[in-house]
Amino acid sequence: MFGMGIDIIEISRIFGWADDRVLLDSIFTPAEIESISGNISPVKHMASIFAAKEAFMKAAGTGWSSGIGWKDIEIVKDDGGFSIRPHGRAGEFCIDRRVLLTLSTTETLATAMVTIG
Repeated sequence: MFGMGIDIIEISRIFGWADDRVLLDSIFTPAEIESISGNISPVKHMASIFAAKEAFMKAAGTGWSSGIGWKDIEIVKDDGGFSIRPHGRAGEFCIDRRVLLTLSTTETLATAMVTIG
């Protein structure tokens, strides 16, 4: 295994984000914004995606200083659940590496764990 990262966020911390289009556009890809707005619990879903992006950076061990941006890490839902679709610098970093993601939420918390191998 290359690295593991975990992140936990209080969902209440991001309630105001839904009304800030500039913030949303700087952190989330258009596909992520669409999945958030179409979700039964949009704030929980937004918190999960944010936690997944943070967990990826921890697992990669590169931090934001390596040129990986928020939108280089895209969280997508497929038949098997959620996964990470890396773009740009994150995509370059993930060449020949397997990236696994798990998400979990409660009424007040969203967590994400990422392993990169």
